[in-house]
Amino acid sequence: MDIRTCINRCDELKPNTISLKQKLDWLWELDRNLYDTFFSKFEDSVRPIEEYGSDMSVQLLVDDAFSSLYLYWLFAQIDFTLSEIDRFNNDMVLYNQALEALQREYMRTHRGKQRELTNIMR
Repeated sequence: MDIRTCINRCDELKPNTISLKQKLDWLWELDRNLYDTFFSKFEDSVRPIEEYGSDMSVQLLVDDAFSSLYLYWLFAQIDFTLSEIDRFNNDMVLYNQALEALQREYMRTHRGKQRELTNIMR
């Protein structure tokens, strides 16, 4: 999914007054964190992240099969910003379920990077 499609779907499903810049920042934050904490640990992993500029056709890090992750993330950030804490909590449950499904599938289909073992007994 590209950035434009994600933000358009978000705005269609959850009308809001949050700026486009803020939504771009949230998407970049999510992709950066996903790469740093998860994808970077695998061989042949998805591309490293560069900060999103004005090109709205840039593809987001996670493939379309798990693109709901981005919507739940944006919903949660919007609800948190608007102090809708019950909605935020519900959004985060959905986000965490989508993240867990993505991680399980990715670990099943990708090989982790080889780590050199260190002999601490020398």
